[in-house]
Amino acid sequence: GVPGITPNISNSGESSKTDWSGRVGLQFDFNDDLHSYATLSRGYKGQAYSVSFNMPQASTQVLDPETSTAFEVGLKGNLFDRLLSFSLAAYKTRFNGFQANFPAVFLGAISTRLTNAGSVDSQGIELDATLRPTPALRITGAMAVTDAKIDQFICPSGTTCPNYDGQVLPFAPRFKGNLDAAYTVDLGGDYELEFASDYTYKSATQYQITQNPDTIQPAYGIWNASVALAKRKAWEIRGVVKNITNQNYSSFLANGNVSGVVRFVPRDVARYFGVMAKAEF
Repeated sequence: GVPGITPNISNSGESSKTDWSGRVGLQFDFNDDLHSYATLSRGYKGQAYSVSFNMPQASTQVLDPETSTAFEVGLKGNLFDRLLSFSLAAYKTRFNGFQANFPAVFLGAISTRLTNAGSVDSQGIELDATLRPTPALRITGAMAVTDAKIDQFICPSGTTCPNYDGQVLPFAPRFKGNLDAAYTVDLGGDYELEFASDYTYKSATQYQITQNPDTIQPAYGIWNASVALAKRKAWEIRGVVKNITNQNYSSFLANGNVSGVVRFVPRDVARYFGVMAKAEF
């Protein structure tokens, strides 16, 4: 072998486990337009292996299953002669044996290991609503308020790490919301003109379980708009402008292989214009 270089690790094995998942629920209908429900669920994610070209021997063992217990209550319905439709839900979920990616340095390079990170809790409220003040105008909104935290973190074998108990769970912004509206003008003869716009907002988001302050995407909002000429059940031509305010943001942040941070950017990271067309046959 080459001095200073550890040979590739070769490992084989198999595992099997039988478990279960399911859900039970109750529903109560106040009337034809208003319904409530409550559910209790158990989820199951099977055993797994962490696979990486440079992983240490300590990370080749089979991971324990991940299980979850979730409770949800909700209310759905239509109000004011179906002028307003809505869905409101509150939930609480606990994950045990949480399977998560954990970056660790091995032979001078970062190796992302899949590990049983411990137990985490997620709870929150979600709301979706659609308002139709006139036949030509539709306004739709949605929001989610989430409190997702690491309850008890287990440091992967062969590594050392700070205490992450109580820290925020990756990919779990505190608030997400969107609002979109569309107004349709009837031009006669099955032709119509539609004006539409939407706005999406996401609060600050941590992307790494290691709580690196450099892998936090600050809060941002994206505003889009479009105008379309269409013939019903035939064709549509739509002009669009995406990211009107030219908001710069990242869809994912990760620790760099040598140093710094790797930044992923989506297509909508800068303002752009376009034309879309579709036809029905």
